[in-house]
Amino acid sequence: MRKILSLSAILAAILLLQACGSTPETVQVRDQARTIEPSGVVPAQEEQSDPFTLRIGDTHKPGSMDPLFAHNTSAQRLIRFVYDGLTGLDADGRAVPLLAESWEVSADSLQYTFTLRDDAFFHDDPAFAAGRGRSVLASDVEFVFARMALYNVPVYAGAFFSNYIKGMEAFLLEERHTFFDRDILFGEISGIEALDESRVRFTLNQPEPDFPAFLAHPYAVIYPREVFDHRSTGLHSQPVGTGAFQFASASGDTLIVLERNFIDFSPARAGERLTAVEWKYFESEAALFTAMGSARVDLIPQIGPQTAKTLLAETLHGLAPGYAAQYELLPAFTSRFGLYFMENNFAGTQAGTAAGILRPMLQDDFAAELPPNLSFELHPHWADLAAGTDDAAFNDGFEVLTGAWPAGYATYAAAYWLNQISDTHDVSLLIVNRPNRDMLFYMAADTHSRSLGLGTSNPPAVQFTQQNFGLHRTGISGITLNEVPWWISLSEFEVE
Repeated sequence: MRKILSLSAILAAILLLQACGSTPETVQVRDQARTIEPSGVVPAQEEQSDPFTLRIGDTHKPGSMDPLFAHNTSAQRLIRFVYDGLTGLDADGRAVPLLAESWEVSADSLQYTFTLRDDAFFHDDPAFAAGRGRSVLASDVEFVFARMALYNVPVYAGAFFSNYIKGMEAFLLEERHTFFDRDILFGEISGIEALDESRVRFTLNQPEPDFPAFLAHPYAVIYPREVFDHRSTGLHSQPVGTGAFQFASASGDTLIVLERNFIDFSPARAGERLTAVEWKYFESEAALFTAMGSARVDLIPQIGPQTAKTLLAETLHGLAPGYAAQYELLPAFTSRFGLYFMENNFAGTQAGTAAGILRPMLQDDFAAELPPNLSFELHPHWADLAAGTDDAAFNDGFEVLTGAWPAGYATYAAAYWLNQISDTHDVSLLIVNRPNRDMLFYMAADTHSRSLGLGTSNPPAVQFTQQNFGLHRTGISGITLNEVPWWISLSEFEVE
């Protein structure tokens, strides 16, 4: 259900020292008002060089800029430009301080006490008095995690953190299934407590050394309560965070413009010439790549399957001949996803029969048509079942209904496989967040499938492995990706 992000021994030692020196009885109260004022102009160091707008292209539209609705990687990348969590991740995936300047761990490793920095302010927004963003408070952290449990937001964030934070599972179930005030038993998450305005304590169900790294996820970024009181749309179309960039404007679902936050508490996290970011969304890979070719897009954080087939060398060591002068390839994360058989499907189809539609994957030309960064392996049991069937395994007209998690290559792989059997069977593909028993197969990334309980009793019939890459045009440098899908670093960004 999750990827483990290991913390270094040095960081663990620092946390232990902090825990030994803690003084929980000391209460610090600070003013909520902003004491650092934006000048309204670019600071002097930016004035010395031409400002630059980075144009990022994608085909997966975010749908919402509310962190709890950010289910695809594209949306999560955008979220982390605008919002911050208590922690962030470094290039190696280790937790580092962000909105929390430090944290302490109790001797039994069950309590994490985070101390908030005093120079972090929410972006200006009409939701605040005089439209000026205020300081981030410990009560904001309480609010964000309590909101994860509400019935009117997706359950994914709440379900994930319920595995770790004491009392969160009970609170989530109460919020989702209790409809009368008289039946409320909990009313809050027992494992989250604001000790004062600048300190918040998490109590866990059991020790989890990677908990600070989990708090860096886009689901756990911090935002203010006032936004939801001020406008019915909340954060969907006008996000408010503390990030290096703040929302400026949007044009339908094709363009989102972010401007540099010049009172950022960590200005070095974006190159000094970078004053704005435009996120551009296209209807197809072809349109996106055309925009890159005509210099209307500078960066594609994750190239799609058709672009990979065009640009990647067969050995995956770089770009195919003729493209290196125009573009630079950025190694990114490796993802794995499987094709799972719905054993208790309503059609009553058994595995031996369903294996017949996997026969195209046994052919050499099937693998040959995949992008060079996408490979697959049939489970030996399913390979034997498929080899023992023939093309007439199903009667003509039998409907093969399959589903896919709505994300990039998983969807592409499902569509490509179904296309191979479209001449033999009536096939349909549903792009959904979770499977149902009307389906015979469901394709999902490993982390998503584990969260759904897939693969616990029966492994995937087919396992896919995908090496991801980003792509940017020549003339810019200093963009870094890593093994965390939503992570982008612009701290070394430069323009030639």
